[in-house]
Amino acid sequence: MVRMVSFIDAFKEFFRKWWSGPNEVAKDMVREIGYCVGVMKQGNFIRDAGLLEWALKVIPFYEFRQLNLFTSVAYYVNIDDVNNAEAKAMYDRVYFDFDSKDNPKLAMEKALEFAKSLKARFNVDVVVAFSGLHGAHVTVPLKKPINWNIYARLWDILIAPYDFKNLVDRKVREPKRIYRVPYTWNVKEDGTGFSYIMDLNGRRLKMEEFDWSNYEPLNPDDVVKIVEVSAPLLNMIIVAKPVPKIIQRKNLVELPKDPADLDKSDAVPPCIRNIIDALKKAGDIDHYARLVLVWYLKWIGYSIEDVVSLFARYAKDYNEKITRYQVEYAYGLRGKREDWLPPSCKWMKQHNLCVNCGWDEKHGNIVTYTYARAKVPEELKQKFFEMVKRVGGGGNED
Repeated sequence: MVRMVSFIDAFKEFFRKWWSGPNEVAKDMVREIGYCVGVMKQGNFIRDAGLLEWALKVIPFYEFRQLNLFTSVAYYVNIDDVNNAEAKAMYDRVYFDFDSKDNPKLAMEKALEFAKSLKARFNVDVVVAFSGLHGAHVTVPLKKPINWNIYARLWDILIAPYDFKNLVDRKVREPKRIYRVPYTWNVKEDGTGFSYIMDLNGRRLKMEEFDWSNYEPLNPDDVVKIVEVSAPLLNMIIVAKPVPKIIQRKNLVELPKDPADLDKSDAVPPCIRNIIDALKKAGDIDHYARLVLVWYLKWIGYSIEDVVSLFARYAKDYNEKITRYQVEYAYGLRGKREDWLPPSCKWMKQHNLCVNCGWDEKHGNIVTYTYARAKVPEELKQKFFEMVKRVGGGGNED
């Protein structure tokens, strides 16, 4: 009994840190809590909101071994803001849930892989916690609080280039999400497990070892600026179905000779910049992201050799024979020998590669973003518009 009391005291100290977040910005702010004693989904779940000291009083710690405990990702200035999360919520962290009942080990591995990729790309230290049963939770600490609009865009950008298939629960991308507090029990009908934080090698960390100061936070400004699009440019290309009419800027820029430098060019759509950035810094973008990149590079004038060289330098799993075949296939020189159109914005959304820059609201295709801003061979542009006219729509929908 004494040992359990000692554990509860230690947990309360951890809970204070977890609630307060990076730089203790939410220490005196309102959060939601959710809890139930015993198996989840049996009608005994309680959800409420208040300050930290209130939460410490109402949580039934005396039933800790049967206690499912959650806190909100968001925090609020006061209690009246809770029901208006999209307008009032603030966020000091970004949350991802990797989950698989069939293969929890794989979900855990992919969560750690994601954490390492984010560290490579943004020099951020991510908190990875075993969920207790079916996978892992990834918490990205933020250097400064952000609102819901920025949070949603940041969530999309961070996850977009990677192939996690159904392992990532995309339903957690919502303003009022609550998630499990580490070092608590996960009690469900199909089992009971204990949640804990681990390092990037999968080693379990003790509660007392956790401190936000050990994690380098992510500066949202270093990421969200990727998707900033000035308002006048949203009207640069007018789509008159089925044929887009292009209106170019007066001063078109030169594209870099090396496609690896495209992530620094404002003439490149944010989704493509995001993919190139992930390839260069982490080397592990997914199959669809690779296809998109190849199609895009083809339609703005880069050669097969340029593309193969890009993957040779940065892809961790580079294989010269396989890469060259796939690139030549995308260029219409192998397999069906089809002259593929670059993917439409609709396709990008369907495959979770869109970063919501706003281009798709008025325009149909990622390549037209560049046609409006950069010098691209005229024959390529004419070929693109002729194909769009022939097949209809804004690009590859397959």
